[in-house]
Amino acid sequence: MLQTVWEKTGEQLVDVLGDGATVAKKAARRVGHAAEDLVDGTSRTIKRHPLAIVGAAVAVAFASGMLVGRTRKRG
Repeated sequence: MLQTVWEKTGEQLVDVLGDGATVAKKAARRVGHAAEDLVDGTSRTIKRHPLAIVGAAVAVAFASGMLVGRTRKRG
């Protein structure tokens, strides 16, 4: 009797782990597709508006430099 309980428990565990692996694979596939879409969209935006992207990068760099400069003066 104890042997059959262990066997059933083992079978259920294998089923659950198999289902979990399938769900994880599907989720990973969806994340991969979403990442590809993000990269494609970013590439299109850069190609359509290159000067705006450069301007935004300069603004972020300037703001970061200002924040770092203020932090160093205090310390």
